[in-house]
Amino acid sequence: MPQPSSDPVAPSVWRGVALAAVTVQLVPTLELLSGWARPALGQPARLGDALVEGLALAALTALVWALPRGPRLAPALLGGALLGLSAERLGWPPLLAALLALPLAALPPRLGLVLACLCAVIPPQLTPRAPELGPPPPSREAPPPDLVLITLDTLRADHLGDLPGEGWRVFAQAVAAAPWTLPAMDSLMLGEPVRRHGGGLPTAGGYTRPDPRTPTLAERLSGLGMHTAAFVSNPHLRASLGFHRGFRRFDHSDDWREPHAGWALWGLVGWRAFGWPPRLWGRRDPLQVDAALGWWAEADDSSRFMWVHLMSPHEYRRDPQLADPALERAAPERLRRAYAAAAARGWAEATRLIEGLGPRARVVLVADHGESLGEEGRWGHGSALVDPQLRVPLAVRGLGEGGGASQVAVSALAEALIRGDLSALTAEVVEVGGLRRDAEAFGLRVNGGGVSPRPAPASEATRVMPLQGELLEALEAIGYVSGEDGPR
Repeated sequence: MPQPSSDPVAPSVWRGVALAAVTVQLVPTLELLSGWARPALGQPARLGDALVEGLALAALTALVWALPRGPRLAPALLGGALLGLSAERLGWPPLLAALLALPLAALPPRLGLVLACLCAVIPPQLTPRAPELGPPPPSREAPPPDLVLITLDTLRADHLGDLPGEGWRVFAQAVAAAPWTLPAMDSLMLGEPVRRHGGGLPTAGGYTRPDPRTPTLAERLSGLGMHTAAFVSNPHLRASLGFHRGFRRFDHSDDWREPHAGWALWGLVGWRAFGWPPRLWGRRDPLQVDAALGWWAEADDSSRFMWVHLMSPHEYRRDPQLADPALERAAPERLRRAYAAAAARGWAEATRLIEGLGPRARVVLVADHGESLGEEGRWGHGSALVDPQLRVPLAVRGLGEGGGASQVAVSALAEALIRGDLSALTAEVVEVGGLRRDAEAFGLRVNGGGVSPRPAPASEATRVMPLQGELLEALEAIGYVSGEDGPR
């Protein structure tokens, strides 16, 4: 009776599978070691995350190794595509990414495919990583004149929460310079209305930028000897747009990476392919506050200025189930509840930050702009010079006490902080303007709420911020621009 023949190839295949699966465990191992060895890269990956990644890589590698031998060009094409995904964020030219993948074509196809897969998970580890969530370090009391500016994106004036501690001065009629982030924050940092600095006005290719020679609040405070740091979100507040000026440390959440390569890749591919935001975005504000409190606790005894920008109120329509414009008519209360919940999350992080600073720090809390929630049929912000989008919460601690019933201009806040005199904020008339789609829309907001039109400035800014690349993707992801019709 003939004996069944054994397959001599099978043992070697399984040996190769096992060897490859063990080899790729170097990736999570290096992640763990690099985080411990170089804290500047961020906290090390969690052990549980590293184990999950190791199992996933082992399964992927085993599958690739077990595949039949294929054409030698396939690994180079796959590796080039995966490196191309990371090239933009790493600042590499696309051609360089392709050249780095070409040697994979010289390897045995299965080995080349394994290395091509590693091209997807290794590059994200070369960029800054977000700190892991955890209890903030104990804050250290320091003498005045420490100053902290907290800006909450898209927080309405009527959603100001309970302020922790005592000594707060709350302004009930604070008016932003513009109803959306870019021109409003330019005005806050430069101490000028939009009509004067000329930044954030829509053009055919993007938005105008202010004169870089105008000193910012941080530059002026730094010139007085203060140590400065910023921990911010929102794609419009990037260093490339000038918001880093005057800060010795400038952390932007768009530059952070997940400390776990698999999550970083999933966020990168999922964002581009399906529009799903990276996991990091969902926990951005807690990470911002942790990083800010860490810097605050570690700073020396010199006077400090810190700016923290939180995004939670802006994100209430990030849920795909709430993105449909039809809900504005069909279920407006559902949207209002979602906004209130998002605002509460942002306020909780702002409260945690304030409590962690200690009672002696001077604190200014303000929003960049408000949000229309169905008033006069409007939703969102940046579309009109109306009170729901222009009125913002403004609360100050350590710079004077008592209520502030009179109208104040947020654009005058920088000058008031430099002088230490909040009386300069009061204004019977506040200049407003700079819609997302209309460079000609300007007005005067009088004390009481009415806005009268005002002509646009005759001179036009010549410096333009183009909307392209990663910035365009980030703005599309949070709804500031549309891929079909440009800025909106």
